[in-house]
Amino acid sequence: MRILIVSYLPKSFDDTRPNVFHHLRALESDESAHELYYYNVFEEAPYWMDADSPPDKDLGKEVRKERFDAVVLHYTFLSVRTVGHQFYCWKYRFNWLGDYEVPVVAIPQDEGNYAEILDEWLKELNVSVIFSVHFRENGPLYPLMRHRAMILPCLPGYIDAGSAKKQAALARPMNERANDIVYRAMRLPLRFGCAGRMKSLVADKVLDTGRRLRLQMDVSADPDNPIPGNQWFDFLRSGRCAIGCEGGYSAIDWRGELTQQIDNIMDADAPLTLEELNKKLPSGWDQYRLLTITPRHLEAAMTRTAQLLIEGEYKGILIPGRHYLPIKRDFSNLEEVLSATRDYQKLQDMADNVYADICMNKKYHYSTFARQIGEAIRMAESKKSKTDSPQREEATEKSLSRIVSSLETQLIAERHRNMLLEGKLSELLKKVALPGDDVKRTLEPIFTKGKRAMLSASLIMLFFMISVTILLGFILWKL
Repeated sequence: MRILIVSYLPKSFDDTRPNVFHHLRALESDESAHELYYYNVFEEAPYWMDADSPPDKDLGKEVRKERFDAVVLHYTFLSVRTVGHQFYCWKYRFNWLGDYEVPVVAIPQDEGNYAEILDEWLKELNVSVIFSVHFRENGPLYPLMRHRAMILPCLPGYIDAGSAKKQAALARPMNERANDIVYRAMRLPLRFGCAGRMKSLVADKVLDTGRRLRLQMDVSADPDNPIPGNQWFDFLRSGRCAIGCEGGYSAIDWRGELTQQIDNIMDADAPLTLEELNKKLPSGWDQYRLLTITPRHLEAAMTRTAQLLIEGEYKGILIPGRHYLPIKRDFSNLEEVLSATRDYQKLQDMADNVYADICMNKKYHYSTFARQIGEAIRMAESKKSKTDSPQREEATEKSLSRIVSSLETQLIAERHRNMLLEGKLSELLKKVALPGDDVKRTLEPIFTKGKRAMLSASLIMLFFMISVTILLGFILWKL
């Protein structure tokens, strides 16, 4: 197949982490030898445009001349949704990507970040297949696209067979490595919840205990201390052990409203802790479990570096005791785990186990992921050809689709209005003169009644619109 791959890469490949490069080039490992056309939109629209700037009608001019059998939207392109209001000005320049009459495959990541904007954008781009890390049938993600596209499971990264072989050959024995422990992480904002905080918390805890045990460490959560490009593998090979935790989310920011609520609450002069923030936000905001194994765990496996990880599921791939030493979430066994870093043979056995079980298992290779993408494209094309209908039926379907879409959008908007009301109620409880409990007892019945009224109105509207939809369909069928 001839496939268009759309990305947004502001940096050169020299500055890009290997996992991004290999993920973008995943289809090159497919034995089908597809003809791939890479389109980096940064080369044509490198900066955020404001609303007053005229649209550039020549964007993608050369690309539009070509014929493709499928379009793949890479996560680097889809991540642009998080930049704020400038995104709406920017995405307008690329809405022609939704005009292709071929299967469109989306591979998003960080799906809990601006989740609803992502959902709506994929609908606008006529996406027919989504490869999702976090989607569950009973989960909250993709309220629109779950009814419109095939949503298939995937990992956020896979093993590049060539890199795995190269890194294994370069790996040194445990007793020849300079550091006992290596790690880099970002100190994420509180809006990422307890899952986001764990990334820097494990660094702080290990640094504190490791210093007491006199371990040699290169561990940091300082954003000014990154490891660029291919130096990442050199960094991993310098350590006997890498620490870490599951990636993903425990909080979902649907449209940026969670970020705004937290910004309103936070005091720049006296920053809140996550525990203090919990008391000021609606209950349940930090209780999602959208967690996963990450490319970092696979890269440590490729360099035969042992791993000390916060206990978790890791998509059922990493097994505690065999593939990593588990650190309890309350860090109660941290000293015991860090002391085990002196047992070089135990570390070597674990590193060998994870290399054999994962790096040598084609199930986790990019070639397998590439084959899954190809199969999904063929399934989407087959489904499309089977559902092609006469013009009259197509017009009816489009008409019904617009009504259902309108209803879905209105109901989702109602949900977010309720969330904003909850935030305003919390703010009001802090500001009024009455004691908090008295105000709460006074206002909550009113707030609850308002929510019920809004829900009742939504249900009445839904019933009415469904009736109109059925009637419209019957009339068009008769015609």
